[in-house]
Amino acid sequence: IKTFYGFFKSIKIIIQSKPDAILSAGPGLTIPLFYAAKILGKKTIFLESWCRANTKSVSGRFCYPISDLFFVQWPNLKKLYPKAIYAGGLS
Repeated sequence: IKTFYGFFKSIKIIIQSKPDAILSAGPGLTIPLFYAAKILGKKTIFLESWCRANTKSVSGRFCYPISDLFFVQWPNLKKLYPKAIYAGGLS
């Protein structure tokens, strides 16, 4: 229920603020925000957390297919996210 509330709240915020893109470093609240942004035609940029060296995050799993840019900070994550951009440590 909270996810649906977050989704509709995100739509309202995006319409009011008119951003060019949405950038996130991966907390769970990113998921409804990214889907709302894509529905409204906004660009999305996701940065997988540096602590994710060997596995995908839940947010990464949901946001990877819809992200315009998807960055990883560990080279071995390119195997899990083939279209990702390895950017090295960005902390």
